[in-house]
Amino acid sequence: MLTVFVFLSGFFFYSILTAVVQSTMMQAAYGQGSPPVDVPGIVTRSLFGTVSVVLLFMIPMITMGLVAEEKKRGTIELLLTAPVSNVQVMLGKYFATLTFLLIMFATSGITISALSCTVSPSGSPSSERISACFSMGRRCWRWVCSSRRSPKTRSSRV
Repeated sequence: MLTVFVFLSGFFFYSILTAVVQSTMMQAAYGQGSPPVDVPGIVTRSLFGTVSVVLLFMIPMITMGLVAEEKKRGTIELLLTAPVSNVQVMLGKYFATLTFLLIMFATSGITISALSCTVSPSGSPSSERISACFSMGRRCWRWVCSSRRSPKTRSSRV
């Protein structure tokens, strides 16, 4: 998943940056006296808009994959009979997913920091956009957890 996310964010970063630079060059070639363009701001806004759509698909796959892998390997019974509560198990999986999400954002932050180092952005709120994507990931994980019932509740209703 990390490789797919890094590839997609790098591809979108390159595509967006190329489009913005070409547009800026066209404006400079055909329009005299055009106002200066905030390339890092435009690229950052467009990239995080695109990455948030990618995350809408990737975060549910990651969170649901955690429980599905436990069932596939047959370790869900071991996990549920361990001397930990279901809340502790879900919190452990929640923090593991958040850590993985932070690693994903750190890898995409490398490209944005390289862009920001070459040109000083005039107020592109990169940290606010990263925290917005991060909170979207947290909310998605909470939604997945709240939509799942514990096996004890499910077995009592059957």
